Amino acid sequence: MKTNILAASLSDRTVRLMDGNTGTYLSVMDFERDEIGHVTAICWNKSGSKLASSLAAGIISIWNVHVEKHDDDDYDVPKQQPKIKNIHVSWKAVLQGGHSGKTIFGAKYINHLELSNEPYLISWGADGRLCAWNANCEGEYTCPLAILRDDSSYPIFAVDVTNKDGTELLEKETSSKIQLAFGGGSEGSFIGNPLHMIDISVPPIFESYPVS
Repeated sequence: MKTNILAASLSDRTVRLMDGNTGTYLSVMDFERDEIGHVTAICWNKSGSKLASSLAAGIISIWNVHVEKHDDDDYDVPKQQPKIKNIHVSWKAVLQGGHSGKTIFGAKYINHLELSNEPYLISWGADGRLCAWNANCEGEYTCPLAILRDDSSYPIFAVDVTNKDGTELLEKETSSKIQLAFGGGSEGSFIGNPLHMIDISVPPIFESYPVS
């Protein structure tokens, strides 16, 4: 993550941003409403300008993060990592409705050369749904662009994104075919539960699903 900012979610329903060099707290995002539950996962986009936080109440909150840096000859870190001058955090969007109030276990931005600014965000959770969202939207949205998987008997705990030849998507990747791999399980056991993989084509992968 290019800004050298670390993010951590705590049990007090906050997400805290820290200087990756010094460990100094820079900002705190506080979810004060009891009904949203705790923060289950956080995810940066490639540039470090957006942070998506997944919540137990089936909500994703997206934040804009702008970092100001300056050089300081007296600062005892390498020149290529300038001291952080200031950080500005602002709320960008709330995504809800895709997981029907059930716990979201994680979210991930799709990074692809042909998808400028990572316009899609994938989320997954306890309801067995794999949802795709418009990651560049602003305000409140109650409907995902698409539901890629919907099986309440198979809660999804982890998802990864690769290109078609099995390598991780890189900044210079040019292939328009990607795969989503996801795993989950049933209550009480992971043993014997299958791993699933689906192919999707980009861009655009969800053009027939306008945001409503």
